Amino acid sequence: MSQRVPPVPTWALISAGTAPTALVATSVAAHLMRHSAYDPWTQTMSYLASGGSGRWVMTAGFVVTAVCHVVTSAGLRIVQPVARIDLALAGVCGIVIAAFPVPPGGMAPIHLTAFGIGAGLLAVWPLLTVSREPSALVLRRARVAIGGTLALSVLLAWLVYEARDGGLVGLAERVDAVALTLWPLAMVFVSRRAVRVDAGLDVETSGALTNLFPSRAPVTDIAEPRDRYHDEHGDPNGARRVRRVQDTRHIGRDEAFGG
Repeated sequence: MSQRVPPVPTWALISAGTAPTALVATSVAAHLMRHSAYDPWTQTMSYLASGGSGRWVMTAGFVVTAVCHVVTSAGLRIVQPVARIDLALAGVCGIVIAAFPVPPGGMAPIHLTAFGIGAGLLAVWPLLTVSREPSALVLRRARVAIGGTLALSVLLAWLVYEARDGGLVGLAERVDAVALTLWPLAMVFVSRRAVRVDAGLDVETSGALTNLFPSRAPVTDIAEPRDRYHDEHGDPNGARRVRRVQDTRHIGRDEAFGG
């Protein structure tokens, strides 16, 4: 018998969707609140959190996104424990990023290290979710997961290039950060929509089957009247024991018509 895969709860879907939404929304809000000049194409979100009137908004965005990763990891019970730990650690790195902002005009080794580790953990996360089951979700198949990790790694390489030699580090950071948060969201969404996952019957499908075929009441022994049995069979030794299956649907119908 195949093992039923645990469902992904609704709160995991909410947290996975909130992660990229909060990151984008707070970066836009912090930019609008900032009085000094700021170019989102060439300056990073970390720079928004380093100073200015919108720094607390951007910092809050980092914290919310990080906490969402931790919450999502708790709800993604369909993937391996190592993948859930990886996603949770990436969330912890996000909290460290928010706690150690880049000082204006300076460097923050802890901030940069936490960003590098967190981005790396999210980039390899698709590989850690691979399943060899024939009925595995499409995102958990080896080819798709490898392709996802390669794509995220290319975006990371682009960010490193822009940070060193290019001029679009702000754009590269935003594209990379949002892409890293979208893969867990896609995993949650696909997991909830799948009818069968990893050779296990989906909970919604099994519930529908239960409604289509309601269980019957247990078999009971019913004694017929002594005189009726005696009249039909001429047996004076007592009432005949018969076995009758009571269908709950019939009982409800009889009660409705006063039967």
